[in-house]
Amino acid sequence: MKESTRRGFEKIGSALGMPAGLFCGAHIELHGSREAVIDGRCAVMQYTSQFIKINTGDGIVLINGARLCIDRMCADGITVSGCIKSVEFE
Repeated sequence: MKESTRRGFEKIGSALGMPAGLFCGAHIELHGSREAVIDGRCAVMQYTSQFIKINTGDGIVLINGARLCIDRMCADGITVSGCIKSVEFE
C-alpha cells in the first residue's frame, strides 16, 4: 500500500474514532482449513510442505499445516492450499 494511501486511511479511521492501523495491512481470507488467500504485496521468507512464512510488509504471517503448496503468487497476493492447521501473526 502506498504511504499516502495508508496516511489517508489512518486519517479516516482517526476521524471515526477507530483504532490506529485498522485499515492497514494485508487482507487475509481463510476458506475452511484448505485454502488461505493473502492479498497485497507479499514476500515468501520460508517455504516447506509444513510451514510457510510470509512477509506482508506490515508483519509476518506464519501458516502451519500439512501438504502446503503455494498455488498462486503474483504482484497482488499469494494463495496457499493444503491442510491448514494454524495461522499466526508476528
